[in-house]
Amino acid sequence: MCLAISPNGKYVLSGLANGDVILWNFKTGEELNRININDLVSNVVFSSDSKTAFASSTSGKLIDWQIVDKSLPDLLDWIALNRYIRPLTDAEKLQYHIQP
Repeated sequence: MCLAISPNGKYVLSGLANGDVILWNFKTGEELNRININDLVSNVVFSSDSKTAFASSTSGKLIDWQIVDKSLPDLLDWIALNRYIRPLTDAEKLQYHIQP
């Protein structure tokens, strides 16, 4: 239904009649990510810095999508530094056979 190329030339954004909005790598043609807005996509566009994608539907929905430009190792490092893992309860320790 619609297509946009990012200002930095790295991405292509496509909007489909089934509601899918797909982010592609411009050079390789690889699908990087996909979301569904549950409505006919009427327009897609990038912000001027290529860090945000926008999609609108025929019924007036507007979504904004932050594009993370990190490699998998960078993302894994970020997750390791920023995630929070709560302590297990005593019941969970028993359930998973973890010594107290």
